[in-house]
Amino acid sequence: MREQIQLECIVRDLEQSFKNAWSVFADYAYAQMSKGDDSYYEEALQDHVRSIQVRLEFAYEALGLTSLLTAFHTGFEPHREHLTAVYISALGSPYSPSLDYLGTYFRPLQASVPAHQDAGTVAEIQRLERILLGTPKLVKDRGLEPQNEKDVRKAMYDLLIHPYPDTVREIPISKQSKVYKPDIGVPSLKAAVEYKFADSEKELKKALGGIYEDVGGYGGSEDWKTFFAVIYTTEPFLTQAQVDAEFKMSKVDRSWKPLLVVGRGARKKATAN
Repeated sequence: MREQIQLECIVRDLEQSFKNAWSVFADYAYAQMSKGDDSYYEEALQDHVRSIQVRLEFAYEALGLTSLLTAFHTGFEPHREHLTAVYISALGSPYSPSLDYLGTYFRPLQASVPAHQDAGTVAEIQRLERILLGTPKLVKDRGLEPQNEKDVRKAMYDLLIHPYPDTVREIPISKQSKVYKPDIGVPSLKAAVEYKFADSEKELKKALGGIYEDVGGYGGSEDWKTFFAVIYTTEPFLTQAQVDAEFKMSKVDRSWKPLLVVGRGARKKATAN
């Protein structure tokens, strides 16, 4: 019984460590793709990866699983000098080979204890976030020149229905005064995605105001528990850190996460008659 309790504590600790590591990786990958300063995130990601590595080694040693520990050491060797490597998947989303490898050795431990939460759902939501961060690459790879959020969200919907077949568009959430419709939803994850498009700083600030209205509109829904506000801009008008700070100052519910991405395109200008 004591050993089981110890294992549960290790697993819960590792679950949180992986969640934190993938969150930092998302910021790091975005900084790389947007040509921003990634030094802070790179150092933080290295610390997270090394910390998870040590925790896994401790767990396998404490459990006396020496053969698995040896295999873990051998397989991790190629990653030691590339802890913060960023690869792009076939779906156009960034992923971390080192974190993926560590996850392979964490899952057997995770399966050995009673579920504290749906860890599979947590992992899939993190995967969804990484795919959303890859929006600009998908747009570029398809040769698109988006003129509004409709163009971007259609391209992403066409992609998301493959990894998440239950993906839907504009499912209404009724309130007394208005019906709100998330742009994209993945019911199995209870995750909704709202896209905004901005080709100027003024439009970006307007988009943020629209998100704040959406936050109140979607609040209290039992169908959607995680929300991504993907703000697609044609130039780096603000940084991710500035948008994060804006959300924090505005006391936006923590179930919402803003993702600022920069890609090609421009809003179509109205022509004079």
